[in-house]
Amino acid sequence: MTSKREALQRVGLFSGLPQASFDRIVSMSFVQRFGEDSILFAEGDRPDFVYAVAAGQVSLVTAARSGNWVMEFFGPGATLLLPAAILDLPFLLTARAMSEGLVMLIPAYDFRHEMEKDVHIAAATAAEVARQWRLMLSQLKDLKAQNAEERLAGYILSRCPAHNGSMSLPMPGYKRDLASRLGMTPETFSRTMKRLSAAGVRSDGDAIVIEDVARLASLLNLAR
Repeated sequence: MTSKREALQRVGLFSGLPQASFDRIVSMSFVQRFGEDSILFAEGDRPDFVYAVAAGQVSLVTAARSGNWVMEFFGPGATLLLPAAILDLPFLLTARAMSEGLVMLIPAYDFRHEMEKDVHIAAATAAEVARQWRLMLSQLKDLKAQNAEERLAGYILSRCPAHNGSMSLPMPGYKRDLASRLGMTPETFSRTMKRLSAAGVRSDGDAIVIEDVARLASLLNLAR
């Protein structure tokens, strides 16, 4: 069974803390298991805890008249909507589990208190919020400035660990979830995948197969 210390060491926000700071976070946290499709917190809830994913996959979603839209996927090491816990304001999105996993829960009030007195925790938190801000701005830029092909190609390339050769990437969820994350309907996603087949991209079950990463990158660069 995973200990609190082992789980927190997987979380980027806490992994670089000095030992004394890390030990205080460990002492106030606890581990919670979650099942697939379970709700960790709902849009509009007050943030009683800081949520940090130690294992598994989580999506942040919002409800609209047109249906549920996925805003982003998060895996091990990520914190979820940290600004809400810092500001003690309601969550703007719902966290839905896409697999079984583990989440670390740190009482939000206690975490804010530690931020006020521990410069290391405050600095790590500021860096984490900055990373989340850049992620949000990058996604907004893509939605505003890129067409469907560019968004899908860019998303695939951003998750390729190598710059050339063939690769198979697991989808972060169902195809409809990825389509939603990219601001598309499932029908548009299917048409876009077909158009990218000319660049050697295809779906294979729960994976996206890229025949040549460099070739896909060249196509994206030509489109810009």
